Amino acid sequence: MNEPVYIVAEIGCNWHADYELLKRMCRKAQMAGCNAVKFQALSQPLIDRHPEWDWYQSSSISPNNVDFVKRIVEDMGLDFFVTPTYAEAVTWLTPYVNLFKIRYADRNNESIVAACVNSGKKIILSTDRPIDIYYEGNLHKYINQIYCIPKYPTEFGELNFEMIKLLPGYSNHCLNPLAIIKAVRHGAKYIEYHLTDDRNEFAIDNKVSMSYAEMSEINRWIRLWEDHNA
Repeated sequence: MNEPVYIVAEIGCNWHADYELLKRMCRKAQMAGCNAVKFQALSQPLIDRHPEWDWYQSSSISPNNVDFVKRIVEDMGLDFFVTPTYAEAVTWLTPYVNLFKIRYADRNNESIVAACVNSGKKIILSTDRPIDIYYEGNLHKYINQIYCIPKYPTEFGELNFEMIKLLPGYSNHCLNPLAIIKAVRHGAKYIEYHLTDDRNEFAIDNKVSMSYAEMSEINRWIRLWEDHNA
């Protein structure tokens, strides 16, 4: 029997430090059949880039909110994990997660990668091409490389789906939903996309985020494809 696709809704900071909004987003992800939701632990330099968003720092996962956010997520029957954007975050996140996600921008960040490997947790790492060093020694036991083009938004024609044969997962920034379906057809066993509660909000990820209706439809097509090829 084929392993089902692991579907992740990237909430990131789109919950705006509003716990009722977070519950709604998690409930919608659970109802749509997602396996997990993901967040970000932002470094202070990243937070400082956007002083106009008074919610930005509070919506970053931190020692102050990680326990509460994790409980909300797991009460919905979803897996909880986080992208650390600074190495020190890995230390306090380790007891709370079974999986770390390393973003494309940090794919060669030795301090973050080393901290995640030393945690002993599984790692998903975004890259546009295989990074050979991560296949050496025991690193391949921890690091799973997935395909990602870090352009917001990515045009459908810019995606090389053949790369998924080498990087068997896909992190989406394309507005065409067929990109996700095609990634699954090419063998992606991990799918990640951004989720928003309101497309009209101005936020970094909103222009490449899925609405609830889009999420439900995409997940439905993924599961139909799996059933057809079981």
